[in-house]
Amino acid sequence: MGRAQEIQATRYADSLATTIISNYFFLTACDVEQLPPKVDAVVISHTHYDHLDYNSVKQLNKRYGKKLHWFVPMDMGSWLCDNFGMGKQNVHELTWWQEKELPGSKVK
Repeated sequence: MGRAQEIQATRYADSLATTIISNYFFLTACDVEQLPPKVDAVVISHTHYDHLDYNSVKQLNKRYGKKLHWFVPMDMGSWLCDNFGMGKQNVHELTWWQEKELPGSKVK
């Protein structure tokens, strides 16, 4: 394969990957409205697009507000506070192997 063909093949592969990713939709297990009336915490393991949905975070924060605790990776807390107006007291940044206790529960 010549250099021009390699470049063309790479561009096609990049374009195809972008098309596949942008057209890939995720079905949720349930809607926020279907969750129980009391939810204590949300754990977000990492910030890939398939694990962190802006609209879901917005809906959870709207429904549960200050009663909900968020356990998130390091350096993500300010994003939640800045974008959703969450209080810092409800956002807990954890790194590998860290634990956090709330009354009646422990998150590892």
